[in-house]
Formats: sequence, structure tokens, C-alpha cells
Amino acid sequence: MRSAPADKCFLFVEARACRPSPATEKSGHPRCLCGLNEHGDVLSRAMNSVHCTTERPGGYRHRIDIRAHELHADVLADEGGEDSAPGAHDYFDASLAACKALTATWYAKKNGFPLERVECLVERDDREERSGRYKLLVRLAFHGSLTEEQRSRIYAAVARCPVSKLMTASEVLIETAPLEPG
Repeated sequence: MRSAPADKCFLFVEARACRPSPATEKSGHPRCLCGLNEHGDVLSRAMNSVHCTTERPGGYRHRIDIRAHELHADVLADEGGEDSAPGAHDYFDASLAACKALTATWYAKKNGFPLERVECLVERDDREERSGRYKLLVRLAFHGSLTEEQRSRIYAAVARCPVSKLMTASEVLIETAPLEPG
């Protein structure tokens, strides 16, 4: 365990000073998002943290803090929620859409392709989810004066986007443990 002054925390790997994010300060959650608590004790080796908390006792709506960003999650009205925000599956699907679009943009910039914008639509078929099959159909449109070769190369790049590989080819280990109330 590392120790740090109470007003600072240190990233576990890079050992550089950081401050709690505005979202963390606003929520009153006492920990920085770097993996150390206010006393400098290592909470996890993960460099990124997502903090999710119920907004109202007994309600489904949750606030999600990621770095300086605040998101919300809810369930559909017919499931007892208010449908006031995307649900967990929506965020899962959205992470794939965002990664595909961002990868296309990154690849085009890296190669000097005249890509102006990207559209991505992800359609979910979760009818067989309980038996272990979750199907996502991804449709992409690349706008700009691209040649067919450039489009083809961008499609090849987005097929290997990091989130797609994470969802389909990585071993994901999830450990669930108690979180001391903050």
C-alpha cells in the first residue's frame, strides 16, 4: 500500500499527482478516480473508475460518474423505472457504437483520409441473451470524399476496434466486492 497526503492521491502506475474530478467532488464521494482512497491506500490497480449510485432511495435511476462526466441510468417504465435515461444494455451497445465511430475517425485522421463525419447505428437482438447469445448488428456510414479503397480500409479498421475485441475476444474478469459507504 502506498500512502499520500490527505489532500492528494497518486495514480498507481504513473505515480503522478491528481485531484478528485468535479463529478466526484459534486457527489461527495471521498475517493479520487485514480484507485487510491483519501488516505492513499490502493483500492484497485485499475486506472479508470466508474462510480454508480442510486439517486433516490428505492428508485432505479442512478447517477454514474466517470472522470469529470456525469451520466444517468434507469430501467424502462414497464420494468418499474421511469425510462429517464439509458439502461445498462443501452450503454453496452453505445460503447460499441462510439468505439466504431471513434476508431473510424482516428484511422482516417492518421492516414490523411477526407472523412468528414461518421454515423453508426447499432441494433440489438437480445432474444437469446439468457441462453448466452447477444447479437449486435452494426451499420456504419462514412461521409466525405473518400475513395472505395479508403472506405474499405476504414471498414477493416473499425472491425478491429478495441471495444469490439474486448466484447468478443478478450477474457474479461469481473470481481464483485463490498464497497465501503462513502
